[in-house]
Amino acid sequence: MLEYKFGKNVSEEFVKEKLNWNIKWGVKIAKKYAKLSTLKQKKCYVCNGIKVKQVSKFYGINYVKCQKCNHVFTDRRLSDEGLKKYYSEDEHYFKETYTKKSIINMRKKIFLPKIKFVEKYTKGKNWLDIGSGDGTAVVAAKSEGFRSSGIEMSKTGRKFAKKYHKVELYDKTLENFVIENTKKWNVVSFFGVLEHVPNPIEMVRLSNNLLAKDGIIALELPNYNSLGTYVQKLSKIPARHLIPYAHIMMFTMKSAQYTLEKNGFKPIAVWIYGMDMIEFLKHVSQKDKDFAKSELSNLFAKKLNALQLIFDKDEMGDQFLILGKKVKNV
Repeated sequence: MLEYKFGKNVSEEFVKEKLNWNIKWGVKIAKKYAKLSTLKQKKCYVCNGIKVKQVSKFYGINYVKCQKCNHVFTDRRLSDEGLKKYYSEDEHYFKETYTKKSIINMRKKIFLPKIKFVEKYTKGKNWLDIGSGDGTAVVAAKSEGFRSSGIEMSKTGRKFAKKYHKVELYDKTLENFVIENTKKWNVVSFFGVLEHVPNPIEMVRLSNNLLAKDGIIALELPNYNSLGTYVQKLSKIPARHLIPYAHIMMFTMKSAQYTLEKNGFKPIAVWIYGMDMIEFLKHVSQKDKDFAKSELSNLFAKKLNALQLIFDKDEMGDQFLILGKKVKNV
């Protein structure tokens, strides 16, 4: 039976950063890459199901839900080569989202509670983070006494990690790492990664091979069944949560557990949280400039953590961190 945790407090600094995020840039990029997303996806990434139902549409791309495992995915995407090139070479993407010197400390504060949540379920100290971005997760794990390493294909991300975190990130694919790896890991983590890749099942399976007996896999995933989804469907200009060129899939609790169980893991714990209320305030503020400057807006911002917790407890936070314990080799 899953152990549940709900809600994650965010600082006023974090709220301000997200409310002021350049949505015009995000929309521009989303439209550009949506036009380049011509590869049709007919089967579910998780269970290979072919019976699907359309649940939303953005920038000409449909999100469809698998009727077997409830996984949600786009019916068109960039080619495998296009995705690889985008995440390994596009400097603007990383500079707009992760590699900002001004938010280094804020990102450390965001990641540390996640590390501590995972730490409760593992006895070993070898931690591998996959898709490390700017290296924050690796640094946060080190601060908790883990012998941590990371994998990151982005040149911009690796350069930033080396300069500001003094961390050397592995620069090849997970498949290459498995071949070159010589030790067993106690934790393998994916923080906001699997929704971007065309082979999530394969990546989880490879992680099983890397983990020691009773090792833990940690998957931070976007939750389609969330308030954030409703808000972005209403706004019709999503640029964070439902962005079909980048988030080529969205998980549900059912599809996440299916992914773990299919690859030799027993789901043991889940932490549900999100930025749904921030998305809500951003949407209303864009529609009503008076609201954006009002006392009511300030009141919502001050009570944001308490309001977000209401939806998190209803399992409607737009993210969840689910842990699986290795129970068999695959």
